[in-house]
Amino acid sequence: MICDVAIIGGGPAGSTAAIYLAKNNFNVCLFEKKSFPRETLCGEFLSHEVSEILSHLNIFEKFLELKPNLINRLSLNFPNKNKISTPLGFEAFGLKRSVFDNFLLQEAKEKQVQIFQPAKVLSVNRTNGVYSIAYSESNSTKIIYAKNVIAAFGKQSNLASQFNRQKPNSKKEFLGVKFHLNSRYLKIKKTDEINIYLRNNFYCGLNFVAENEAVVCFLVNRSKYKKTVETYLRKIFFESGDFENPFEYDLIDRIPHLKFIGVDNLSFGRKQIIENGIFMIGDSAGQIAPLTGNGIAIAMQSAFIISALLKKHREEKASKKSVEMLYENHWLKEFNKRIKIANVIQTIALNSKMSRLLIKFNIVNRTLINFLIKQTRSLRKANNLLNSYF
Repeated sequence: MICDVAIIGGGPAGSTAAIYLAKNNFNVCLFEKKSFPRETLCGEFLSHEVSEILSHLNIFEKFLELKPNLINRLSLNFPNKNKISTPLGFEAFGLKRSVFDNFLLQEAKEKQVQIFQPAKVLSVNRTNGVYSIAYSESNSTKIIYAKNVIAAFGKQSNLASQFNRQKPNSKKEFLGVKFHLNSRYLKIKKTDEINIYLRNNFYCGLNFVAENEAVVCFLVNRSKYKKTVETYLRKIFFESGDFENPFEYDLIDRIPHLKFIGVDNLSFGRKQIIENGIFMIGDSAGQIAPLTGNGIAIAMQSAFIISALLKKHREEKASKKSVEMLYENHWLKEFNKRIKIANVIQTIALNSKMSRLLIKFNIVNRTLINFLIKQTRSLRKANNLLNSYF
């Protein structure tokens, strides 16, 4: 069997590409190593670009049936209880990744995408323009062939070494942790606002993902992290006095059974976008600093772009090399500036002394924050995004 496109990874990037391609009569197979539903490290914030893409795929109304939490405000919390709140300027949503990912993958199945799950891709090799994908499923190794391959694997994939991914900068590596809380454990009652807490080498985002449930996601510089999750958060929110404590009860004493999702050695920025003719999308191509809340949107937009390019390639019988060049150019044009700006913002935001000075002299204010929000996301509608390239 030779499929038109093989996709490695069933998260938002991989499933979006699968849905788009299947809707346009491509024979698509998708490999996902985990069983769904499953949780993964994520702030679970869906920026407005996500809604645009879901609308283009004609599944936005079905998405709303999941009852995502509407978010339209941002609150930035700095040390010494300095706080700046502002409207986002667009409609966003909060939704658990386990729910969102499963929703997209089920849509891909309905579009007749062939799903291999749980199936771990072991290697991808190219011979005479055809890819052989070796994968393990049900304790046996199998091979499938594809004309094109899209890589949408996550941060900890076993394929990273084969694809020669760029090594992260050790000075910028983070530990990321997330967990969910029932609203009864929170002092915060505004469900339409995302709260971000910033201090030296520490970022924490808190937003509602359902009527009575919120997600807490934090990053800490690996070199500074010496404690358990519970004791570290107790120090930040219960002992330091830096912030208005958002938690109703002590995390250690009152919430002993939290389920933590953690990933070590995180770094952010660009990676190689094409590897041996394989198209990288989502985190495989580059990760935006998480405090901008645009990671899922970029993942889905990159899937959108390569899928449209493959459609154009088939219709116009363009060469594979031209598709590679176009995808890299379009990716850089759409995301490179946004990722660079986000990394600068993160560097400044995680430096408490610098942040305090900027706040003191009124450099960090609502006007600047709204400007930076616009700089780290696309304000174009999905159809306009396609029309600008194709």
